[in-house]
Amino acid sequence: MKEENVEKKKNRKNRKNGMKNVYYLGATSFFADVSTEMIAPIIPIFLSLFGASGLVIGFIEGIAKASEHILSILSGYLSDKLKKRKIIITLGYFISAVMKGLFAIVTSWFGFLFLRTLERAGKAIRNPPRDALIAESIGKREARKGFAIHRILDTLGAIVGPLVTILLISLLTLDLKETLGLFRLLFVVSMLFGMISVFIVIVFVKDYRGERIEKRERNTGKTGKIENVEFKLSFDFNEKTKSFLIFSFIFYIGLPIMAIFYLRASDVGLIINELFLSSFIFNFLYILGAALCSKMKFRSKDILIASSALISIILIMFSINSILIFLMSFAIFGFLFGIFEVETKNYIQEIVERDKIASLYGIHRTLTGISILLCGILMGSLWDYFREIVFIIASIISISSVIFFKFFSN
Repeated sequence: MKEENVEKKKNRKNRKNGMKNVYYLGATSFFADVSTEMIAPIIPIFLSLFGASGLVIGFIEGIAKASEHILSILSGYLSDKLKKRKIIITLGYFISAVMKGLFAIVTSWFGFLFLRTLERAGKAIRNPPRDALIAESIGKREARKGFAIHRILDTLGAIVGPLVTILLISLLTLDLKETLGLFRLLFVVSMLFGMISVFIVIVFVKDYRGERIEKRERNTGKTGKIENVEFKLSFDFNEKTKSFLIFSFIFYIGLPIMAIFYLRASDVGLIINELFLSSFIFNFLYILGAALCSKMKFRSKDILIASSALISIILIMFSINSILIFLMSFAIFGFLFGIFEVETKNYIQEIVERDKIASLYGIHRTLTGISILLCGILMGSLWDYFREIVFIIASIISISSVIFFKFFSN
C-alpha cells in the first residue's frame, strides 16, 4: 500500500511537471507569434514596394511556408534518434528571431526571399520536437488539452502582435504605405520579441520525456542513451496514417496562404489598420476554436472531417466583393482553423507509436510544406489573372480531400 501511494504521488508530480512544460512552451510560442504576426500583414505590401507581383508574392510566401515545413522531416527524425528535444527547439527559435531582424536591411524582394526562407526554416526545425515534447510531457490522455493550451497561448501572441504594430504606428504617427523606415523598425522590434522566446526555452523548458516513456524504458531496459544513430529515413506507417497524410497533402494545396487572404482584404477595400484588425479578429476566433476543441468528446477523425469540410465551404464566401462578408468569413475561418489545427496534432499522436511521434509530426509538416509551395504558386498565378475564382478553386480542391478522407480512407 505504501509503495502504491508513493507511485501515485510520483505520477501526480510527473503530470504537474509535464503541464508546466506545456505552459512554458506556450509562453515561448506566445512571444514567437507576437514576433511573427506583428509583421505578417505588412509583408505583401513591403514586397509590392520592391515591384513584386501577386505571382512573386505567392511564390515567396509559398517557398517560405514550404521551408517552414519541409525541413521538419529531418528535425523530427533527428529528435527521435537523439532523444533530445530542447536543443533543437532552441536552435529553431534562435534562427527565426535573427532572420526577422535581418529583414530590416534587405533592398530587393529577392534578398527578402532568401532571409524569409531561412526564417521559416527555423520554425521547421523547432516544431516537430516541440510538439513531441508536449505530447510526451503529459501523455495521450491529456494530449488534446495540452495542445489546446499551447495553441491558445500561441494564438494570444498572434493577437497581441498586430496590436503592437498598431500601437507603434500610432505613437510614431507615420503612414505605413509611405515609409520603409517604419517597416525596418518593425522588423527589429519583431526580432527582440523572438529573442524572448529563445530565453524562455533555455531557462525554463525541460527535456521532460513523460511518465509513459520512463515506464517503457524501465520495462525494456532502455536507458535513453544515444546509440548508433543512423540517418536513414525509413518509416513504416499503417494505412490509417498514410490516408491521413494524403488527405493533409491535398487539403493544404487548396488552403490559400495567408498572403492571399491579405491581398483579398486589400482588394475589397480594407486599409492598413483594418488589415491588422482583421488579423486580430481571425486570431481571437482561432483561440475560441482551439478552446472549444479541448472540450470536445467526439472521435478525432470526425472532428477533422467536420472542421475541414466547413473550411472548404467558407472559402467560397471570400469570392464575394464585400468588406463585411470578408470580415465575417475571416472570423469563421479562424474559428474553424483553430479546431482543425489542434485536432490535427491530437490525431497524429493517437495514430503513431511514441518512438515515432516526432518523425510523423515532421513528415506531416514536410508534406504540407510541399502542398503550401504548390498552393502559393497556383493561387498567386490565379490572383494575377483570375482573382475572381481563386477561392472557388481553393474550395474545390480542399473539399475533394475531405471526400477522400471520409469515404476512401481506412
